[in-house]
Amino acid sequence: MHKQNQEYIVERFSKNRLPDLEKLYATVYAKQPITGFFTNKYDTAYTGIEWLGFIAYDTSGFPIAYYGVIPCSIFYEGRIISAAQSVDTMTHPKYQKQGLFIALAKLCFTLCRDENIELIFGFPNQHSLPGFVNKLGCEIACYMNCFIIPVNTVPLQNIFSRSVLSKKIYTRYSEKVLKKYTVYENGITNSVVREGFAGVQRSAAYIAYRRYSDTKVIRISSSLVWLRINNGLLIGDMEIAEGEFDKVMDILAKLAVKLGTKQIQFHTSTGTALHKYFMNRYPVIPSFPVIFKVLKEEVLQEKIKFTLADIDIF
Repeated sequence: MHKQNQEYIVERFSKNRLPDLEKLYATVYAKQPITGFFTNKYDTAYTGIEWLGFIAYDTSGFPIAYYGVIPCSIFYEGRIISAAQSVDTMTHPKYQKQGLFIALAKLCFTLCRDENIELIFGFPNQHSLPGFVNKLGCEIACYMNCFIIPVNTVPLQNIFSRSVLSKKIYTRYSEKVLKKYTVYENGITNSVVREGFAGVQRSAAYIAYRRYSDTKVIRISSSLVWLRINNGLLIGDMEIAEGEFDKVMDILAKLAVKLGTKQIQFHTSTGTALHKYFMNRYPVIPSFPVIFKVLKEEVLQEKIKFTLADIDIF
């Protein structure tokens, strides 16, 4: 696809355009993306659908804006819904507030319809949320809740994040700390689906795909925790054996002290068992808005639940 006006040219995203996305990211965020991150993040061949995004260039061929989604499946009332998560929105500072985000998103939503995707969902920040709601017709279904547990420790993670070499040293150290608990799996089944809610289908192929982020699964007694160390100890999801929640959290707190992470953090939809466990022990903080754009058959949005592991930043 090729669209052009006097100021920019729009092309469908593709593997060949990954270097342009990396260049745009470096311009917008003033830092280089992790090598191979976008390559792996957009390698969604396991779904049968790839490259659901559009990138805009100025007349000299420099990338100036991007919007994209990644396909996945939602298990909903005994059937599988073809869905996509809204993920990356970037606009060059020089071209902001010129309608590029909306223009690219509309093209992407049309492409999703053509690919028989039934539902788009996302967790936008405060800058893009008004555009999704007011100009793209998305609905705010709810807000997730966040639980932050402060950890009193030497901030080793921050100290060792200052160079490539020190990051490697910290990675080896963290692996040593977690070695006793580590289970060599790429992820765990979805806790909300186990409870009977609708949620992201974490098939073996999906979990293998999610290796674009450096996550780990650890076992504490009979429970499993899917976690990531990134500006804290982030809990993606948990399989909590009966009566073990307090024990699991106490051990996680001790591990966080050894890892030198200043906090433990978890995000989840309300109404889930994990939300109830955390709410009974920790303060509740409003978190990500959950937006939906229904493209095909209507779904009851309140039946779909998420945890942090379902969000592309985990």
